[in-house]
Parts: sequence; C-alpha cells; structure tokens
Amino acid sequence: MWLIAAALLVGLLVMQVTSDLRLVNSLLFTAAYSLVVTLIYGICWKSLARRSLNVLTHFYMAASALRMILALVVVLAGMAILRDSKPQLLGFVGIFVSFYLLLLIFDCLFFARVEKNKKINK
Repeated sequence: MWLIAAALLVGLLVMQVTSDLRLVNSLLFTAAYSLVVTLIYGICWKSLARRSLNVLTHFYMAASALRMILALVVVLAGMAILRDSKPQLLGFVGIFVSFYLLLLIFDCLFFARVEKNKKINK
C-alpha cells in the first residue's frame, strides 16, 4: 500500500509541477484499482500462507496471470471510453502500465525473498 501511495504522490507532484491536471482522473482511478487488487491479492495470499505453504508458488503464478488478464481488460475498457481523446488515452495507458509494472516488480522481489528464506530454513 505504501508503494501505491508513493506512486500516487509522485504522479500528483509531476502533474503539479507541469501544471497539467488533465490526467488526474486517470491517476486516481489507477491508484484505486491498484489498491483494491493489491488488497484482495494480499488477503488471499495471507489466507493461503496460513493453510498451506506448499501451494504459494502455484498461487503466485495463477494470481499473476489473473491480474494480467484483469489489467488487460481494464486497459481495453479505458481505450474504449477514451477513444475520442488520444492524449488522455495515452496518458491513461502510460499511468496504468507504470503502476502495473511497479507492483509486478515488487511482487517478484517479494516472492524471490520468500522462496530464498524457505530454502535457507530447510
């Protein structure tokens, strides 16, 4: 959640400095989407980690694929909604992809650390 908040604040700062507030709605939507998806992902992961540590890698793969498909659907819906305004469309896609990649990198690093600790403790 801190990562999403930091990315949101950086985005708002960039918009303030450039005095270009046309993409505020895209930024707020993307932050809200990221927060909801991350919270659901975290709750599912925590629940699964308590029950069975053996399936966490399968969960990571399945959840990553599901998140990617959901993100693609959201981007396609955004493209359909914003098709009349090319600058807003490109801004939305850029912001959305930035948040998606940021969270993807965080998840990869997090799960790499979890797997490393799991191997050390064996």
